[in-house]
Amino acid sequence: MNKKCVLLAMAILLGGYMNPSNAFSNSPNQSTIVALAEWEKVKTENGIDIYVSTVEVDGESYLKVKFENATAEAVNFSWTLTKNDETLVDNMVQKIAVGNAIEIFDVTMLFKAKNNELNDFTITTKLNK
Repeated sequence: MNKKCVLLAMAILLGGYMNPSNAFSNSPNQSTIVALAEWEKVKTENGIDIYVSTVEVDGESYLKVKFENATAEAVNFSWTLTKNDETLVDNMVQKIAVGNAIEIFDVTMLFKAKNNELNDFTITTKLNK
């Protein structure tokens, strides 16, 4: 009997999770996110092409970063982001497969980009062994 209850609870939870109507919320607390600019390549460092862009969240402009593996093998690296000598991200570890890229943008990790000016930001990478 206990096993049946567990299975029923799992089926209900999974059914609610997989329901397509739950994919998007019309909640008034939901942020509006709009891409403002195309990706701009700023440099290649340690075989990694680094791009920046901006995105607007609720009327404010924020930085978006993309790392693209330009090598013939998977790359394991750490990256650091600074703005005007203040460290915003310190040695975040990433791994990118051959020919792939990753975009860094998370509404829990927003970095204001005043007037879409990206010159205040510096991104460095370090290969990990």
